[in-house]
Amino acid sequence: MKTEPRIYLALVHYPILNNAGDVVTTSVTNLDVHDIARIAKTFECKGFFVVTPVHAQRQMVHRLRKHWDTKGQLLDHPRKAALKLVEPVESLEAAANRVYDQEHAYPTLVATSAKPQRNFVSFHDMKALIRDGGPVMLVFGTGWGLAEGALSMCNLVLEPVKGVKGYNHLPVRAAVAIILDRLHS
Repeated sequence: MKTEPRIYLALVHYPILNNAGDVVTTSVTNLDVHDIARIAKTFECKGFFVVTPVHAQRQMVHRLRKHWDTKGQLLDHPRKAALKLVEPVESLEAAANRVYDQEHAYPTLVATSAKPQRNFVSFHDMKALIRDGGPVMLVFGTGWGLAEGALSMCNLVLEPVKGVKGYNHLPVRAAVAIILDRLHS
């Protein structure tokens, strides 16, 4: 009996690196929340966590969800179903705990990065891990990528999406779509 993949997404806004290598908090963007939610729904992810310690930004995500819950009801808009997957949380640990509450198992945390990292896992091996049936959380960074504090929480790091001639600075929305497509093909 084939088990349904149990994939969750986390978009981390802290701890993140800036272009100078400093640990910073990045801003949540409306566009990322909308687009990644739609990507998550398209690939049947179980949830999408927006990780930020900034209370006002988590409140913005709640307002966004409420708006589409109401407006989506009136228009029968498909974005409503996508935004139901979104949950703002204060930390990556809180996201993992939410998955535990739903699944009664902690997810395998899999970092994504444009640069090769430790505990590197190929897309092929990641597909096998997903087929094994346990919950998996793909962890995406904003800014210039996940800081060590976030990377150290992850069990594995997925191989980078490589460009044609070495350029590798995708927008996070594109990286999410490419990675989920590769994991489902």
